[in-house]
Amino acid sequence: LIASTCSYYLVDTATTVVARLRQRANIFVAHRDHTYQLLVRSGRSHTTSTTVALGLSLLGLCSALLFSQFLSHRTSLALTCTLVLVVVTLVRYRVTTRLVLS
Repeated sequence: LIASTCSYYLVDTATTVVARLRQRANIFVAHRDHTYQLLVRSGRSHTTSTTVALGLSLLGLCSALLFSQFLSHRTSLALTCTLVLVVVTLVRYRVTTRLVLS
């Protein structure tokens, strides 16, 4: 259950590393490619961006609580991370396509 509260941060870090590897960028150099930073760069306020990050963390926690009622802890964590991964990927896609178009 504790790991599920960090699922947003784990998924965000993983998607950022994968995106930087696909761009052939050095993953050890400072950057502004995390979901929160992409939201701010796309024109969203810091409050909105923080609310999205908090919402994704709460999504991970609530889904883990729900899944753990019916499934094993490992399966619950896997489903939680998968759900958060899908949502983070959709947010990143929407934000990056807007950044490219503007």
